[in-house]
Amino acid sequence: MLKKFVARLAAVGLALTFVFTPLQAKAEERDVFLHVNDTYILYTTPIAPYIDENNRFMLPLRAVSELLGATVDYHPDERRAQITFDGRSTELYIGSPNAIVNGESITYDTEPVLYKNSMIVPLRVLLDAFSLQAEWKGGTVAISDDRVMKTQRLNEIEDLDRNLQHVDRPTAFSVKRASVDMERVTEGANTTETIHLSVTVQNITGADIPEGKMDLVTTFLHPDRYTFEHYADTKERPPVKKDATYTLEKSKSTINSPLSYILLKARTIEP
Repeated sequence: MLKKFVARLAAVGLALTFVFTPLQAKAEERDVFLHVNDTYILYTTPIAPYIDENNRFMLPLRAVSELLGATVDYHPDERRAQITFDGRSTELYIGSPNAIVNGESITYDTEPVLYKNSMIVPLRVLLDAFSLQAEWKGGTVAISDDRVMKTQRLNEIEDLDRNLQHVDRPTAFSVKRASVDMERVTEGANTTETIHLSVTVQNITGADIPEGKMDLVTTFLHPDRYTFEHYADTKERPPVKKDATYTLEKSKSTINSPLSYILLKARTIEP
């Protein structure tokens, strides 16, 4: 399709007045994830959660606010952020291992960094500051706390989900691998972003999952909208053997609305 379009550009020549700019972000397969209550966070902007060179889990400051629900005051000139949640607070500085956690100065073994003008922070500081319990499960950091992910937007999505499905087991699968490939094409004032998601999950129920029960729900969050996609009643829900894997492939496009987050619920429902 792109080759055809470029050929058309050559034929039209100087009579063409708009700018066409293709940009494709290379897909990178990941095997490290954040699981909060019953939701996997597969993608965050401008970079997905990752393990740094000090073997510490890192995530964007913006996600701390928009997903976890903390209040964030970011001061770029001072390279400083203050994060408040449930009456507790922490203060972090880009390039410094020192943090002020509820009034106490603590030195950590890694530090916040700046990436594409966004602050990326160590998860450990947040766990300590806000008394959040987390555990490693394979390549996943799992947080279970009813206080988090309670923003107005996420509550709206939860209410919609609750009215659509009767959940049998909220976490029936673990995420093993995921990749997000993004293609952007600009024509004049409009930028079309096409997102390709591939995620492989494994049955962790300890038993076979019969046909009709698997439910992989994706939510694509953008600054001005979200797309909540669940299996329609008419869509086949294949059986998944004990410990077996299943790969979900999904693509979607938006115009002038860049992707912010991808969330996944990997569960079973009552057929």
